[in-house]
Amino acid sequence: QRRYPETRSIIDCLELQVQRPSSLLEKSKTFSQYKSRNTFKVLVGISPDGLVTFVSDVWGGRVSDREITVQSGFLALLEYGDSVMADKGFEIIDLLAPRGVSLNVPPRLGSQKRLSR
Repeated sequence: QRRYPETRSIIDCLELQVQRPSSLLEKSKTFSQYKSRNTFKVLVGISPDGLVTFVSDVWGGRVSDREITVQSGFLALLEYGDSVMADKGFEIIDLLAPRGVSLNVPPRLGSQKRLSR
């Protein structure tokens, strides 16, 4: 929190494997190219202090993180001057900038397990 004092929320999509549906339509909606299996996805936002502040509806794994961010109502909760931290997979800077919100993408950890000691 000291390094990123304007950070309002840290977001990521949680993707959980589900049983493969029998319906072709449902298979299509839940198939994740990234995971190469059928999944459900949820956008989760936490505060810099670790409090869960946002949980979206459940989406099929086919839907992009960007689309979930747009459709979930998360953007409406942000205020001018806020900063959102997300990994580089969240290509949402164009959605945040018009609201006066910045996107903070932390550096990759490589072989490290944590950002701090």
